[in-house]
Amino acid sequence: MRKFLIRIHQLPQILLGKWAVRHYGGIYIHSIKDIDVYKVKGIDGMSLGNVILIDPDVYEGTWLIKHEYGHTIQSRILGWLYIPVIFIPSFLWYQLICWLERILKWEQSYSTGIYYKFYTESWANRLVK
Repeated sequence: MRKFLIRIHQLPQILLGKWAVRHYGGIYIHSIKDIDVYKVKGIDGMSLGNVILIDPDVYEGTWLIKHEYGHTIQSRILGWLYIPVIFIPSFLWYQLICWLERILKWEQSYSTGIYYKFYTESWANRLVK
């Protein structure tokens, strides 16, 4: 019953996550505490409900999987608010950082440092420490 209630609480992001897996041709890797991890070409890392999408070039045991798991915890906390409070701001922040990296010729280490200071990302990291 508890698992069912959590799924209802996270329904919008779960549906979006399952759509992204089908749309981008995600390949199932494994599950971590009821979270399904998929390799998807072209997506560095993304979390939607009980789904983590990760680039095939990223090793499954890296810090990025832990970070994305932090986003799944945010999803459980926020429920239906996850998409407007975390997912959309995080996605837009990522796009802005990528754009600034290209325009201003930032070093990746510099832009990565700035990226993880944003509230959505720093909170996800704190949740998995």
